[in-house]
Amino acid sequence: MATAVEEQKEITDFIAAEEERIARELEEARRRAELEARLGQITEAGWVLPSPEQ
Repeated sequence: MATAVEEQKEITDFIAAEEERIARELEEARRRAELEARLGQITEAGWVLPSPEQ
């Protein structure tokens, strides 16, 4: 019985760690997308006016 409880705890801990990892990856992807959107406002000639916020 103790082994089953230990295995369940390991599984629960693994799932929690995976959820945290995925959340970090999603946040990093969001930041990267924001940065790429800002960089998209730059041309070879220099800054361009940003499109109006909608």
